[in-house]
Amino acid sequence: MITFRAKYLSTQTIQKLNNQDNYDNISTAFVQLSPHNKNDLKAIQNVQGLWGGSRSFALSIAQCATREANDIPDDRNKYYAITKQKSKFEKLNPYDILGLAKVTERADAKHEIDFLQVEPTCEAYSFIREYKSLGTAMLEGIKKAAKGFDVILHTVPAAINFYLKNGFEFTGDNWEMIWHAVKSKRL
Repeated sequence: MITFRAKYLSTQTIQKLNNQDNYDNISTAFVQLSPHNKNDLKAIQNVQGLWGGSRSFALSIAQCATREANDIPDDRNKYYAITKQKSKFEKLNPYDILGLAKVTERADAKHEIDFLQVEPTCEAYSFIREYKSLGTAMLEGIKKAAKGFDVILHTVPAAINFYLKNGFEFTGDNWEMIWHAVKSKRL
């Protein structure tokens, strides 16, 4: 039996709304989850239930993780989360998870973000957000986890400016965007 578990990768800074309607920087944990660990898989599935919706990326992430849990491990697939939890990552609390992503390490050495979602009440278009900068923190964690490899994704028109602000540029292939690791190291 495979016994991988959520693994702490880095600290990411996000912003939390305070009592004066301003935002303070707080630290969160960026972790890698394993769909072959029952606690990690349960956390992913529970987040999907909490965030709901048949059109959510959390649903797609949960479906991929569940499918992989019932299959042979595929080291190319990576599942990441941002959590308020500070320890005991072997049993993540789904209520503390603020962002989820599935990334695939491609044969051409690029890391492709298949799905990325932050907690729905924290999305940029939400009226009042308790937390901000979650998407950026997720991207920063994914870039670090890519360990010097380029990161690509396919975007939708509503997210273009977000990805441009985070260092991505168009590849010329429809809605595909890329973040160049080597170019970013020179800056």
